[in-house]
This record gives sequence, structure tokens and C-alpha cells, in this order.
Amino acid sequence: MEIARTLASEGVGVLTILHDLNLTMRFSDRVYIMKDGRVLCGGETREVLTTEAIEAAFGLRTKRIEVSDLEHPTICTIERLSGYHSETESHSN
Repeated sequence: MEIARTLASEGVGVLTILHDLNLTMRFSDRVYIMKDGRVLCGGETREVLTTEAIEAAFGLRTKRIEVSDLEHPTICTIERLSGYHSETESHSN
């Protein structure tokens, strides 16, 4: 990820697919959240990775923790919401 960040700072376009929201928060300038093959939202990472967007996309109740000593917020999962599933999950059963 450090190499990708260095390349981006040199003006090279970098596209990554991440499932770790904290890595995404740390290394991504822009993010798109997808669910069932569709883009739910996109934009600057800090604005897009909200607890509401994460809940809508992944069915996870989270808490976003801002610590003054850290450059980026940390996202902590509190619980998976009951009854949540994506189209992908329902087709695999």
C-alpha cells in the first residue's frame, strides 16, 4: 500500500479493491461503496465512509473513532445486523 501511495503522490493513477475499511480510510483519497454490483455512493473517503453508508452496504453497525494523535479515523464493527443479506449471499445458499 505504501508503494501505491507513493505512485499516487507522483501523479500515477492507482486503483485498488479493498475490503478492509481501515486500510481504505488510511490509504484512499476517493472511495466507491458497492452493493450487489451497484455503486451506492462515492467521493472523498472521509465523507463516504460513514456509519450509515457502511450499514447500508454491509449490514454492519459500526463506530467511527477519531483520535487526535491519528491521521485517519478508525472504524470498529459493533455487530452484524440480523436479517441483513445481499443478493450475492442469497444466491449462494
